Amino acid sequence: MRAEVLMPRASWRLTDRASLYSYSVPAHLLDQAQPGQLVAVPFGERETAGVIWSLDASDDAGDTGDIVGDDENFPLRAISSLLLDEPALSLVQRTLAEWMSAYYAAPLATTVRPMLPPGLVRGIRYT
Repeated sequence: MRAEVLMPRASWRLTDRASLYSYSVPAHLLDQAQPGQLVAVPFGERETAGVIWSLDASDDAGDTGDIVGDDENFPLRAISSLLLDEPALSLVQRTLAEWMSAYYAAPLATTVRPMLPPGLVRGIRYT
């Protein structure tokens, strides 16, 4: 399964297309992962918090290792862990953020940040 993950902290100044990154969902998280959930993901050489924006079950990532994917040049990295059990953003909030992003020509990450509880992303400790 593939997840599109939004990084509100790491990419809030980038364009809308650069805000969503594809990650594979490891086998041990398949039953728990859901859109709107806060997750830890590898981003460059560090871990950062992101929000699962959407899940695509039709794209079978195959292997459950750290790096997977069909294309050798662009392998998918796996979500490291779930940071919260419940979604941080509801379907209504995600839909509103998408509308605001399109209407105001603003990056999606910029419209999502005010919807997250203050200090939530900054206060996450990675294990």
